[in-house]
Amino acid sequence: MGNIIATHDALAHRPLKGMGVYRHAITKARLAGAKYLEPLEVKYFQNIDRAISHLDRGYAHAVRLGALLMVDPTQNFVFVGDLHGNIENLEIVLDRYEGRRDIVLLGDAVHPKDPAMVGSMRSSVVIMDKIFQAIGRHPGHFYYLQGNHDCFADYFGEKDPEGTLVIQGVAHEDFLEQHLGRRYINKMDLFREGLPYAMKLGTALFVAHSAVVKDTPDYPFSDEEDIINACQDMASRRFNLETIRNQLRWNRPGEGPFRYKAADVVAMREIMGLDKNAIILSGHTEHPAETDSIYEPFPNHWTLQACYDYRDVPLKVVEYSAGKIEVVTIAGQ
Repeated sequence: MGNIIATHDALAHRPLKGMGVYRHAITKARLAGAKYLEPLEVKYFQNIDRAISHLDRGYAHAVRLGALLMVDPTQNFVFVGDLHGNIENLEIVLDRYEGRRDIVLLGDAVHPKDPAMVGSMRSSVVIMDKIFQAIGRHPGHFYYLQGNHDCFADYFGEKDPEGTLVIQGVAHEDFLEQHLGRRYINKMDLFREGLPYAMKLGTALFVAHSAVVKDTPDYPFSDEEDIINACQDMASRRFNLETIRNQLRWNRPGEGPFRYKAADVVAMREIMGLDKNAIILSGHTEHPAETDSIYEPFPNHWTLQACYDYRDVPLKVVEYSAGKIEVVTIAGQ
């Protein structure tokens, strides 16, 4: 596996739980997003407190049932894929849509994907603060779905150009502790614990970070109630990819464990009471060639990304307008 970078800018080693006996290197990560970084002051706490408060109050056009939001299908929304610290793309989305239609982020706004930047957590701090501000400006009209990177976990990471594995959840937590303290980390945990996992818009559209769930012997999936009750396993600290809650964050199309096929997409529509040709929309999975920000692994199943530099890969979103669903390019050619 090689060296493991477990922190952004710490001065002492920190053991990694669940990573075996690998020794991790302490390094200064590259400073991504520096031009966007504002002073880390009291306003960061005010913004996250306001966002948590608005989550508790609910949404203007949706009723929350456990992990699932039942959304008014007559309203207008825009769905945005994984940003992974791309502040510029978030600002493009806000400039175009803020105050004009409800905005839905599909999770994973944090942790850069660019190999040269995977160790920097400055952009993750800034992008979440901008999201908290947007939630505060438009309470009930800004949605964030739980993604697999939306945690301080130590069981996944990304490799830098030298092949060093960066444990991004730990790096993020360490950076926050250094600059904003444990109290802010606790508030981040509280915000994430309050996030919904999935949205259903009538019978035409189902949305989640990973929107295809499979039936398993230990975690049966047979009706909508299983999505609603997906968070009931949160009391268990054992990580298990088979739980419905984790499938909604981790499943990917393809062959092998924790992967799904075309038949699973068809079954998902049937179980959720969707139309035969309903769109199932996910984030999480990039285009195999990384040449497009939307990917269709199976008919009418789209995966959406917003993390690429739009000058290289055009930035696309999905607009939902009272039942009409279309892919729109909002930056790049």
